[in-house]
Amino acid sequence: MGKYNKLGANIFTFFIGNMGSRLIQFIFIPMYTYWLTAYEYGIIDTIVITVSLCTPFVSLSIHDALLRYMLDKERNLKEIYTISCLIALLGTIIFGASFWIFRQIDILRPYWGYFYLYMVVTVFFYIQSAYIRGLEFNKFYALLGIVATLFQALGILLLVGWLRLGVEGYLSAMIVAYGIVLLLSVFVIKSWRNFSFSSVRKDEVKSMLTYSIPLVPNAVMWWIINSSDKYMILYYLSAEANGIFAIAAKIPMVINIIYQIFLMAWQISVIEEHNQEGREKFYHTVYSFMISGLFLCASLIMVFLKPAVATFLSAGYNEVWRYIPILLLSAIFTCLAGFYGSFYVAFKNTKGALKTSLFCAMINIAINLLSIRYLGLLGVSLANLLCFLILYVYRVYDTKTLVSMPSEKCLVFYNTLILSCQILVIYFMEGCMSTILLLVLFGLVVIINKSVIKEMISMSKQLIKKYRHGKIAV
Repeated sequence: MGKYNKLGANIFTFFIGNMGSRLIQFIFIPMYTYWLTAYEYGIIDTIVITVSLCTPFVSLSIHDALLRYMLDKERNLKEIYTISCLIALLGTIIFGASFWIFRQIDILRPYWGYFYLYMVVTVFFYIQSAYIRGLEFNKFYALLGIVATLFQALGILLLVGWLRLGVEGYLSAMIVAYGIVLLLSVFVIKSWRNFSFSSVRKDEVKSMLTYSIPLVPNAVMWWIINSSDKYMILYYLSAEANGIFAIAAKIPMVINIIYQIFLMAWQISVIEEHNQEGREKFYHTVYSFMISGLFLCASLIMVFLKPAVATFLSAGYNEVWRYIPILLLSAIFTCLAGFYGSFYVAFKNTKGALKTSLFCAMINIAINLLSIRYLGLLGVSLANLLCFLILYVYRVYDTKTLVSMPSEKCLVFYNTLILSCQILVIYFMEGCMSTILLLVLFGLVVIINKSVIKEMISMSKQLIKKYRHGKIAV
């Protein structure tokens, strides 16, 4: 039970550390519409998305290599930490040339300084976060997440809400929050003690870059998959349609956020167990839990979807309910594909992650271009679903050479079938009969996943019992 205890403890810790900052994204949305014009928010969104696109290029995804190599206990910590910092430093210096690109874009030219500082603190924040997770200082990692959340909230309230500094205020708040947390982490755990030029060897630099560089285009592929839709919607449909689709994506995003928190803990476990006896049983148990948890959550959301949209959204967003069900199913396959993607990291086969992500990105763009013209936003939703379903199936078969584990085809198939029935009920039925059928179908999901649910409850009780008795160190 030790590995399950550790995974559960890490999930709990990362949940505490990350959920607050994730919730800010939702809590502040109504306030942004009051404090910022659509033009200002558009600039902020463009800068944030551009930072997320450029970060892998600037850092060469070296933070991923740092975490992976730190979990190999025989590695020289000073060497890999120093290499990571030096590559990040060199990348941020070279990225200063981005000024010449920004000056060509009128709406972004005034904000290059903010963009550059935001990029720098983001790159080094990722490295420091990987370093802390690699040391397994999980309580401290959670504390930093809470501190970052508080400073983000205070900064936004003060600079954007009170002083009304607009774009500059928002970006300043984010830079200051990440900067304070970065400096705090460096001084508290005395990171500089593991920084040493003399410890760096050329072959280790090559080894880390061989691991991390394939993750750069992989990250770009995921950016294309997750962000290219909005540009196509703007081009082929309208800004209003883009807004409706953005709201529709918020509820499925909750599933993705929870999964990302799980993934932080899972990456540590999958790496630590990849050479251990009985790893397939451990992987399979966690995989089964994840399948059941995802489908149960999505099925329950389906039951209350229409009433929730009618109650909480204004009349201008009435059609949002049409796209959420398909996006929910898409989010499930995104998570399942991501689970199999973690095996590429554990076994240092990052080229496999790149290959499958590249294939998925091409499929996504092709289906979007074909469907958006004829089906509008429904076509975009279906393109997302088909894209991640294909990626999931591809990775199930592609990772067989890495790990031998039952893929639970029947469990996934029957759950998908029931959720598809719920989607049809939502589309073609109204009133009490619709609600009754949705509840019955949710009951079927519970029955199908009954054995997994029982095992989840049993393990959860044991974890809670051990937490109470202080037998699990978080």
